[in-house]
Amino acid sequence: MTIVTECCNTVLVQPHEAALLPEWLSDAAPGTCFVLSAGDYLLPAPVVISTENVSLVSEATNSDGSFSTRLIPSQRNSSPVVRISSKGVVCRNLLIENTQESNCNVCTVIIDGESDVVLDACCIVGCGGIGIRILDTAAPSIHKCEIEKSTYGVIFAGSSAPTMKECSIHDCGTACKTDERATGKVEDCFLHDCNEAGVVAAGQSQTEFLNNEIQDTRGCGVLLREKTQARFEGNHVSGVHVNGFQAGDESDAFLLRNTTEGCEGSGIVVYDRATGSFFSNKIEKTKLAGVGIRDRAEPVFNSNTIKNCSGSGLVLTGEARGVFTENVISHNECTGIGLTGDVHALFDGNMVSNNAAYGVWLQDRVRSTFQNNTIEGSGMSGMSVNQDADPVVHHNTIRDGLSHGILVHGAAKGMFTQNNISGNKSSNVLLTGTSSGLFERNTVWGSPGGGVLIREKSTCHIIGNTIERNARANLAVLDDGAPLVVRNVIQDGDGRGIVVTGNGSGEFTENYLCSHALAGVYVGGDSQPWMYYNVIASSGASGLVVEDAAKGKFSHNSICGSSCAAIALQGTSQPELKSNSVLHGGRGGIWIGERAGGIVKGNSVEQGEKAWRVGKNVTAVVDMMTSPVEEVQREIRKMREGFRDGPIQRAPSTEDRVVLVNNPGDISRTNSDVSLGFSRVPSDPTKSGNFVGSCKASSAEEPLMFQRCPSLANDQLPNMVVPQGSLSIASPQHANS
Repeated sequence: MTIVTECCNTVLVQPHEAALLPEWLSDAAPGTCFVLSAGDYLLPAPVVISTENVSLVSEATNSDGSFSTRLIPSQRNSSPVVRISSKGVVCRNLLIENTQESNCNVCTVIIDGESDVVLDACCIVGCGGIGIRILDTAAPSIHKCEIEKSTYGVIFAGSSAPTMKECSIHDCGTACKTDERATGKVEDCFLHDCNEAGVVAAGQSQTEFLNNEIQDTRGCGVLLREKTQARFEGNHVSGVHVNGFQAGDESDAFLLRNTTEGCEGSGIVVYDRATGSFFSNKIEKTKLAGVGIRDRAEPVFNSNTIKNCSGSGLVLTGEARGVFTENVISHNECTGIGLTGDVHALFDGNMVSNNAAYGVWLQDRVRSTFQNNTIEGSGMSGMSVNQDADPVVHHNTIRDGLSHGILVHGAAKGMFTQNNISGNKSSNVLLTGTSSGLFERNTVWGSPGGGVLIREKSTCHIIGNTIERNARANLAVLDDGAPLVVRNVIQDGDGRGIVVTGNGSGEFTENYLCSHALAGVYVGGDSQPWMYYNVIASSGASGLVVEDAAKGKFSHNSICGSSCAAIALQGTSQPELKSNSVLHGGRGGIWIGERAGGIVKGNSVEQGEKAWRVGKNVTAVVDMMTSPVEEVQREIRKMREGFRDGPIQRAPSTEDRVVLVNNPGDISRTNSDVSLGFSRVPSDPTKSGNFVGSCKASSAEEPLMFQRCPSLANDQLPNMVVPQGSLSIASPQHANS
């Protein structure tokens, strides 16, 4: 029975009148409210609401909260069950259902035109079709609705701008798809138990997804395609799914403060030519890489946390680009950051810590820049550079790894400047293969395994670094290594300063070595280095030891303050020693063992009883010269003036500091540059450790003093100057060895 109450324009409808309902709604006057009694309404035709301000509501729900009023089509594949095109429409407490299996194009509800319908507390069942399709410029409000059993739970298309809040979409292929130029907002919804995706954003859509729970979507939590610029903020993706967020094609999405965890694949994948901005997201407990960037994707990642993943933290492959800043990548079971292929990206200010394998792994033809990052606690090397990789690595801290700090091998290159590398157990820097990188102005300190180790056929350039407080050796060249080692401060070692052995060679010039427990320089094996214009001071054993079958050329070096003979030639070594200056203080000048050969000529050795010791059967050509201490001092001053005429220049006074600052990767030098020198202005002058010893000058000259460079604080990089006045080197407490 139909009851019309004219005063309030309300129509009460019974289930047996369902066949008339489509006609009544079509002819309804604006402002009419149709109140449906409980029951099933079997509709012979779609319900079309095209009149403004019409309401279609159920008078009640069941006591258990289930729906008491159901609208269902009487014919299979009837599409849609309800269509709403007008403004001011309200639908409440209705279950709208396609009861028979439908194909994927059949819609249960279509909202189009300029409709701003309010769907409140309704249930939409698609039975294999589409639950709700929103078209044109419609801007409906969908509140506390349940959408289920659909290929797509809801589709935003056209230029629609829907608002969905506190809805549940489940048991669908995809819960929500936004396409074409759709905008709108999906907020505080629960999207779960889907077979393909929780959200698909495609076309040029710009829909916002805020604070939604996306769970058990099996395929992807969120799939971004085409040119979408959708925004995702505060969403949580969990449960069974492959990838949390997957962005492809030319999508340019914005992700802020989302959380994804428990992925069978990755938390975030960006591929094809996708870009996008990813800020302050949290990615945890993925089976593969926490974040994967591939193909020609070029995203921006800032302040994200990637941790506790079974694979690596962040992986870039193919021709990926992008900017990655201030992210935390930690406690992953493989590598923190892994780059392969032709990747060219920027990594700035990231914290990469406690990853079980490498902190950073680079291979193939990677050309990326790493600056201002902290890499610590790696299970293997902090940074491993392999094959033909050629990165720029500037002003990073790489510390406390279980293996090497930086490992460069294969045919890798790279520019490594102003990094602080410390406390790595195997060594701080290992250069192997045919690597040929540049290491300049780094601070390398505090490794129990050694400072810089150069092996195989590496020809890296080691220029202007501070290498100190490393055990075994501060710098060692083994195998066929042939580095260029220039203007480094090498000091405070528990073992030796420089070691060259095996078939090692290379060029060593203008280096400053001080305060080693054993020899300042040790040359052994079949090596043959070229060492000239170096200062070797305060060695716990000899300043320079050449033994075994080693050869090499040693000229214009200054050696002083050694606990044993300043220069010791042993074994069957055959070096060429020319024009070196030796201050020995009565502890031995140049000592040549029984079988040693080579050429020893033109050296300036301080006079004294122990200036020379030459074995009976030596084959060396020896010119045993001695000189007054003043003359040796003048030779050293003359050598230092040569430095001043070259690239090493004086600062105006010891009060001034000249701080070297280059753009990342800019390692060029001009004669006008102020470069690294032999001494740094002490932060505490009372701890400078001056040592005069036998180096006492005549009254006409100021004393020639030698001073060790102050050790660095753990968090400091050197600010180096060449002070006006005397070159100085300190004498440490020596162990007998």
